Amino acid sequence: MLSPELRRTAFLWTDREQSSGYLVTPRLVLTAAHCVGEVGEQVRVQALTAGSYRSALRASDRVPFRVAARAENLLGPGSDGFALLGVEEGDPFGLEDLAPVRWGRVAGTDPLPARVFGFPELAGDDGRANLEQARGRLIPCSGAVTGEDRPGWHQAFQVESGTPLVGTGGGALWHGASGAALLVEDSLLGVLGEWQQSVDGRLRAIPVELLKDQDDFLDLLAKDRAGPVVFEPLWRGRQVLDPAYNRLPESWSAADLLRARYQVVRFCGREEELDRLMTWCTDPAPQVSLRFLVGNPAVGKTRLARELCARMAGQGWVAGQLGPLVTDVSGLMKLAEDRLVVVDDADNKVGQLDALLRHRGGSGRVRVLAIARHEGEWWHAFSRRFVELTEDALFPVEGPEPAAREHIYRQAYDTFLDKDREVHEKARGSAPGGEPSADLGDRDFANCLFILILALIDVRRAWDPEWSATLRGGAASREEALYEWALDLERKDWVDHAGPAGLPTDRMLLDRVVAVSSLAHAGGKSDGERETAAARLLRLVPDLEDANEQILRRFVRFFQERISAYGTLRPLRPMRLAQHLVSSMVRDFPELVSRLLALDHVRSSEDAAQQALLTLQTMNAAVFGEEPDTPSDPDLHKALREALAAHAPALIRLVRKVMENRDSPTGRSLAAALESVFRRMPADRFTAEAARELEEASPDMLETLAIELRRKALEYYRSQPSQDHRTRYELGTQNRLLSRVLAEAGQRREAYECAWDAVLLFNALVRTDDSYEYSLGKAHALSNLGVRNREVGRFTESLEAARESVQVYERLRHDHPDRVHHRYLSQAMGNLSDSLAVLGRWHEALEYALDARDLPPESAGPPLAACEVTEAKALALRVLARRQADAQRYEEAISSAIEARDLLHDLKPQRSGRWDRDYALALAVLGRRYIEAEQYPLAIETLSQALQEYEGLEHVYQEAERPQHADVLRDLALAHLRKARDGAGRGSGKCVSVGIRWAEQAREYHDLMAPEDRTARRQSKARTLCVLAELELAGRKPRARQARDHAREALDILEKCAPAATWRDKQWTAQLAAVYGTALARCGDLPAATEQHKRAAGLCQDLREEEPDRQFHDLEDKLADLEDCMGRTSVPFVRRPRGVLSTR
Repeated sequence: MLSPELRRTAFLWTDREQSSGYLVTPRLVLTAAHCVGEVGEQVRVQALTAGSYRSALRASDRVPFRVAARAENLLGPGSDGFALLGVEEGDPFGLEDLAPVRWGRVAGTDPLPARVFGFPELAGDDGRANLEQARGRLIPCSGAVTGEDRPGWHQAFQVESGTPLVGTGGGALWHGASGAALLVEDSLLGVLGEWQQSVDGRLRAIPVELLKDQDDFLDLLAKDRAGPVVFEPLWRGRQVLDPAYNRLPESWSAADLLRARYQVVRFCGREEELDRLMTWCTDPAPQVSLRFLVGNPAVGKTRLARELCARMAGQGWVAGQLGPLVTDVSGLMKLAEDRLVVVDDADNKVGQLDALLRHRGGSGRVRVLAIARHEGEWWHAFSRRFVELTEDALFPVEGPEPAAREHIYRQAYDTFLDKDREVHEKARGSAPGGEPSADLGDRDFANCLFILILALIDVRRAWDPEWSATLRGGAASREEALYEWALDLERKDWVDHAGPAGLPTDRMLLDRVVAVSSLAHAGGKSDGERETAAARLLRLVPDLEDANEQILRRFVRFFQERISAYGTLRPLRPMRLAQHLVSSMVRDFPELVSRLLALDHVRSSEDAAQQALLTLQTMNAAVFGEEPDTPSDPDLHKALREALAAHAPALIRLVRKVMENRDSPTGRSLAAALESVFRRMPADRFTAEAARELEEASPDMLETLAIELRRKALEYYRSQPSQDHRTRYELGTQNRLLSRVLAEAGQRREAYECAWDAVLLFNALVRTDDSYEYSLGKAHALSNLGVRNREVGRFTESLEAARESVQVYERLRHDHPDRVHHRYLSQAMGNLSDSLAVLGRWHEALEYALDARDLPPESAGPPLAACEVTEAKALALRVLARRQADAQRYEEAISSAIEARDLLHDLKPQRSGRWDRDYALALAVLGRRYIEAEQYPLAIETLSQALQEYEGLEHVYQEAERPQHADVLRDLALAHLRKARDGAGRGSGKCVSVGIRWAEQAREYHDLMAPEDRTARRQSKARTLCVLAELELAGRKPRARQARDHAREALDILEKCAPAATWRDKQWTAQLAAVYGTALARCGDLPAATEQHKRAAGLCQDLREEEPDRQFHDLEDKLADLEDCMGRTSVPFVRRPRGVLSTR
């Protein structure tokens, strides 16, 4: 059978020449304007039909058409254009059965594979014209408009399949092919224009998109029922999106009739929801937005989403459903187009959803529509990562009302009846008019899928009233009966086609093959590898364990033909039918789940992850059904639990391996699936064993999984009847590890409580057994508690815990010189240094930082790797750089920070992701040191590098790194402020504007932090507001009122959370008071400004007395600015000359 493209290819004859065209409807031919004469002139047209031999073609008789419309000069004065030829006859070439032409336009800048069917004169022989199929690439941007007076452009088609011989002179090279259609896949993008000398083998095409302004053409197409003329954007890689609706396969099955992707039953109702969603799409702001369709299974969420895609595609959007196996969305998200992307079963595709939002870009609007049955923990974790996009994102969808159910049923019944007649050639009207065989008002039929299944089986009963009695067994519920009836119709299709394909027709065997295919993923780099993997997986079917390879491959190919889906092994769709089939098989063979999760034989970690993900997703839905946390089937629950008991640690190792590629959507989805499964499982030994496979520091993509497993491990050890020393040791260790991951997730308060529990457990344990292992555990717990105390503002307790941890580490180092302690002790000393610095005891803090750096180097070797020795030194240097800066030893601080940065930079390539966070922080520390040393260009350069690192880290760790990200933005703003003041005059205004932008972004990041982080980082926000206020006062047109409000807000924060207990608190308060006073003076409120001056000057005097060796130049400069604004010539405060500690 000829393809639609060949059947539409036309051969045109005029009195002057021959040319080509394309039948856009059965009665209209589109060609280039230069190929034909004026409107009304006759053109004889031939189309192609099948010849006498296979693959042979022959031309039809010549049919007279007339030029119905012309549009010239579309590419500029004297240039080519389009012509539309029409005929009065009904259907001269028998094309009424073809679907409407799909019109396209080029999007993106990557070349597209394209083809042309035409009749170049030089391809003919013996006076006959032969068809030439030219394949090549459509090259975007070549031929783009470069002048304002040119109304159009052309497209460049580079032929790569061979070109006619040159030798007959210029214009004759492609003579006869002009007017031929330029096709990308099955979409019409243009027609070949008049040949012009150009790059060898390159032809010019006129884009059909230019027709959108030709009303006479569009009117003729509309009158001939050409369908909607919508120019769909096409780009390289567009296969990642499934279009709103696909054409029903020629050899369709019962399951295909139920699927939303084929729109066999036309969409009806839900206009209110569609209007709301279309308004959301078309709103000009924001550029990127997310909506989450949530509702019970099969209520019509997917149908609603696909209809929305169809309507937005009709407006020229890139719109469709993301393919389930897509891993790279970067091309899609870079398009300069408006985009609507649907992610169905989003709870199973968290990685894809995450990738879409992380890679969002391009210049058009981006609308992401996620669909799932329940919100669940995955959504709450996802919302925390993308809080700016997920606010007000929920869009609940209810089942259809009873009246709508009747309408859906009637439309489905009539459609299915017509389809049945087409297949069986039954006489119209011979079947009785169908009435529902069940009460559609019943709550079961709030499910759209059940309404369609009911219509489908009622049609079958209309032809065969005895059919229901042939079903196997009884059904426990109407739901199971409906599924079984639908599957029986599908099985009939498999049985009818299996015999001719040389396969057994045993229904049970076919069921089991499809069930395994719905649970398994066949991976590989080539089609051959994937087919081999698929054949191997089918040996999991009990009846096929010993089958020969040929039969297995035949099964694979057979179901590729019978089931329309993605992948080499084709899962049954709709998904609910697959779950029903899978449930039946797992009840009979519960060991199947464990065998599917035994993945040691899969060489590619990505393929293994895909396999595990598909199995867990399908089983999760089958086990828990419509209730998110309650098992609906004990047998399935037991099978899943036993499989996890056997493979849980290996699955955790697998997800860690896959996540070494940070952009792996599969890894993220697998982590979410594992978290969902483990959360619903009781705490058991296998959950504790799985927890041991996690690293202490979990990246954000594994954060929720790590929290869940640590909690399960705690629950398991607490439930043990014998609380012996080993159990209590594990309890303490898991509390400490849970504390760390909770802190990184922003749950600071609970992290502190877990850290405290860990210390209590180890204290009790060591009192009865002070063995090395338990004492080391206590030291780790104390060191962790010191950090957690500091995060929640318990600075004194933080100091006590940090000091005790150092003491324990030092004792262990003395008593066990053969063990590894140096890096632990170095880290503990760094923590102690930080705790001392927070309390203003910077002399002691500096001493401990120096001691941490000067620890004798530990020799590398098992169990300590060389990289860990380097890591300990780098982290110690980073802490030391901060302490040296506190002591105003800026050059030494810069030297330490540079060495730390260089060490961490060299470590980064050794293990993916392990030291990225430390390296970014080292850059931030170095940038801050450059500011303090007044080396502002270097500060801006270094902080800009740190900012790039943190922008990448936000993709991975999200809010765990947001506080540090905000600090870098603030410091970058401060560097621009200082640079503007240092070089007052030329370029200072630009520095101030850039600084304001960074400071405002830093303030936004503070607001986007997790609630507990916002509380813990209040002082940091106050400093950000202070920098912002200073920048607003430093501009050429000072924004005094905004600066006053920001400084007042910052002072309020400091007064509530820091009662000026340390010299650092006093310094910050004095600086803010001076900035606030300056803003008040600029606003004309001199009495209030005087009061703030007095306050700042008094605090400065106190600081001089408390820290006689310290310089306070920054504070003094702020006071001087305030005095200048107040216009005073003498004040109580006297500025001290800059001392030798300044590096200026």
